[in-house]
Amino acid sequence: MISFGLVGCGLHGERYLRHLGRELAGRARAVCVWRRDEDERRRLAAEYGVETVARFEELLERDDVDAYLIVTPPGLHEDELRRLLPRGKPLLVEKPVTATLAEADGLWRDFPALPRSALMVAQTLRYHPVLVQAREMVGELGELHRIRVQQRLEPTQLQWQQDAAMSGGGSVTLTGVHLYDLLRWFVGRTPDAVMGRALNVEGARTTNVFDACFEYEDRELLCATEVSKFANTRSCLLELVGTRAQLIVDYQEGWIDRIEGRSRTRLLEGGNPPTIPQLLESFCDSVERSLPMPVDFHDGRETLRMAAGVFASSREGRRIRLDEIAPENAPGPDPAERRST
Repeated sequence: MISFGLVGCGLHGERYLRHLGRELAGRARAVCVWRRDEDERRRLAAEYGVETVARFEELLERDDVDAYLIVTPPGLHEDELRRLLPRGKPLLVEKPVTATLAEADGLWRDFPALPRSALMVAQTLRYHPVLVQAREMVGELGELHRIRVQQRLEPTQLQWQQDAAMSGGGSVTLTGVHLYDLLRWFVGRTPDAVMGRALNVEGARTTNVFDACFEYEDRELLCATEVSKFANTRSCLLELVGTRAQLIVDYQEGWIDRIEGRSRTRLLEGGNPPTIPQLLESFCDSVERSLPMPVDFHDGRETLRMAAGVFASSREGRRIRLDEIAPENAPGPDPAERRST
């Protein structure tokens, strides 16, 4: 039985708490939650039967915690990781792993053992059934020359997501890391260059729409990533285009279509089940069997490098090679830039 200490427990953190008490019952449990809000601490204790603490130090001092789960806004992750990493316990961190590439690079520099640490970044889309299936089908499509992945989401109601320091600048980071990680997972490595454009529209204080095309210099492959988070709509699509066939994957509704010539066939209808239980199972497997984490700190850091490339390209109006994005000049979000009215 793996006993978790939860660092934060807002809207998304409570999802983890529910799944730990339901699908993971008997294998893992939450023993303590750190939450600043007193009313919320009382509610969580009453509803889930979990101990709660008001001070972060109280969570650190507990001997009954086997692993920590960080579910706070990204702008808090660097400080929390600096306090948790020296304890040497397994860590599951909600993505993005930090708010900016500079913060991630600082951790990489200051904790030499970080590449070998038991830290996993919670990239939940890797556990979506239709995306898992689509990845297994890539070899059937012929030579892959085009990937397009897009998410259309409702405007955020969370105040911290409108704070550039807390959110990493908005959708380029918060939602973008989902898409960047999918590209890396499907292709096998980080792209080499990007051309992108990001905007703050409808009065948003952080980026809420962007379009970025990534390139690989060793293959003829263009990868488009698009996010819109300003309209009352929700859709999530992945398109994979090869020389023999094409897949269209709807990971909001949960289906896969194959197009060959002018023939379109529905291959799978799997719905949209929660991915957190599968992610938690994967984390527990790695902890119990001392296996490498399936999504490690390096993976999380690379998605932030891709986000930094999008910011740089939008800011400078040019194609950016990602090897230009070094720790000392990594561009961060500027909420006043590229604002549209």
